[in-house]
Amino acid sequence: MDVCLAAGFETMSRVATWKGNEFIALASNTNYDFPLGGFYTGYYALMVVRHIYEYLRRTKFADISDEREAQRRAIAEGQRIMSKVSVKNHLNALHNPYAQYPKRLTVEDVLRSE
Repeated sequence: MDVCLAAGFETMSRVATWKGNEFIALASNTNYDFPLGGFYTGYYALMVVRHIYEYLRRTKFADISDEREAQRRAIAEGQRIMSKVSVKNHLNALHNPYAQYPKRLTVEDVLRSE
């Protein structure tokens, strides 16, 4: 059996956020995306927020007739879901000497952050 391990990390903490986003944008269709300000992080954020909302609307909040109330609850639940991802990622970072933010967090820490 052939096995291959691919590993990597980036060190964008050494540059300003806008510069890191510029580096990421340069990997996309720069003729279209970069002049419009499109970056992968924004694309993925929009996709995951929409997916969470649609999933929760079909399942957990399907019985709520007031659309605004369903949206409010879905947003709050979505923030909690994404906070768990952040907590997990920061926990993994504790074991990585090259991690940008090796810090133990709770869901409440993430929800209180800006």
